[in-house]
Amino acid sequence: KLKNGRGSRPAYQAAVLANEARVVVDAQVHSTSEQAALAPQIERLDGTQTKELLLDAGFNTYEVLEQALEKEISVLCPEQAEDGRSDAGAQRIPLREFRYVEDGDYYVCPAGERLDPWRRYAGNPATGQRAYVQYATTACRGCERRAQCTRGEVRTVQRGVGQELQEAMRAVMAQPRARRVFAQRKAMVEPVFSHLRERQGLNRFRRRGLPGVRLEFRLHLMAYNLGRALAHARRGNAGRFLRRCSLLV
Repeated sequence: KLKNGRGSRPAYQAAVLANEARVVVDAQVHSTSEQAALAPQIERLDGTQTKELLLDAGFNTYEVLEQALEKEISVLCPEQAEDGRSDAGAQRIPLREFRYVEDGDYYVCPAGERLDPWRRYAGNPATGQRAYVQYATTACRGCERRAQCTRGEVRTVQRGVGQELQEAMRAVMAQPRARRVFAQRKAMVEPVFSHLRERQGLNRFRRRGLPGVRLEFRLHLMAYNLGRALAHARRGNAGRFLRRCSLLV
């Protein structure tokens, strides 16, 4: 929506893959979803050359993690921050504070109460909706933390297909070494977008339609990569720079 309230304009989601030399090795634009923009890029990756992906929290989804796993590519990706608010605006304890017990197929809440399967949904492949199980407990009535957890009679949590991948990623990202490695991501990809905005003036797309937007974005990225090549040439290491690019493109 336009800020002046006079209708709306098309908006697009762009995703890029950049290496440690801040060279963009692939990119895609999608009409609505960053995850959908990243998917074809992961599909084009060769797991024998690309060993690890450092992804923003917005890509911490089952689909992305599963696709990288199939390619045998390691991923570091934090969880999105949860504000803990329900639809009604009440503070809620987030799902990450509930412990899942696989052997018995139940959850344990932060107060130590057990949540058992309550409702199952088989999913709908036609609409892309995945199957899930909803877990609930009736022990909320006398709980001291009820006001911070739920306003209903019972507290429910939902576990979808593939939730175990996100739980495994959470455990990996809790390791100090993983956090140190992931910290490199900011210096690799954030300068790409800042350069596109500040130096090349890409504050908005000027073409209409997804094919035109994709072409415009790739032309900007070609100009950006040429600038990176010139910067390395001035430092006298253009040959090494080009060899690294040839291995990663």
